[in-house]
Amino acid sequence: MYDLPKCTKIYEDGIKKYQTDTSEKYPSITSLLSKTKDTSALEQWRQDMGEQVAEYILKQAGKIGTATHQIIENYLKKSTEYDISQNPLLARAHFDNLKPFLGKITDVVGLEIPLYSDILRTAGTADCIAKYDGKLSIIDFKTSRSNKQEEWIEDYFLQATAYSIMFEEHAKESIDQIVILMSSEKTQSEAFIKNPTSYKDRLDERITEYYLKFPR
Repeated sequence: MYDLPKCTKIYEDGIKKYQTDTSEKYPSITSLLSKTKDTSALEQWRQDMGEQVAEYILKQAGKIGTATHQIIENYLKKSTEYDISQNPLLARAHFDNLKPFLGKITDVVGLEIPLYSDILRTAGTADCIAKYDGKLSIIDFKTSRSNKQEEWIEDYFLQATAYSIMFEEHAKESIDQIVILMSSEKTQSEAFIKNPTSYKDRLDERITEYYLKFPR
């Protein structure tokens, strides 16, 4: 449906990047945001938990997130060969939390789509591009150990906004909305639906900050 250019994930100087089909190298949007965010709360949590315990919790959370994404991807692909029972119980619980929202996803353009923008000078892999409640959307799936307040997850909105700009730059079609589908271990699930234009200025600020810290 859309002839999107290719880009390949690489690692350079300890930073996840993507090399485009024109040989440009751009930092991933997740790396860019992590390098420009206030990490004081995370560092305090590491101190409170102890470094070894904190590292274990983060690694386990990463594994559960990856497994949950795999379940969702196979569900949306309508794969009949995928055995959900082989996944961790917690990942299956996250999937069950999100399943009511997944039913609103139709006309899937793609899953795990590598994208980049020469305008933004960043790249990344979008979880899902599809229609959500009938509107063309960037959809990201998130898992968390605890419930999140909206003001705590601005970076999720910035990340999805970046994907929307990357897609529009090459597909020449506008994204109507960004959708963050989140499940927490506290059994709460929520859909955050936003207009990506609301986050464009803040995204530009973070990109500028990154390139001031890490000039090419």
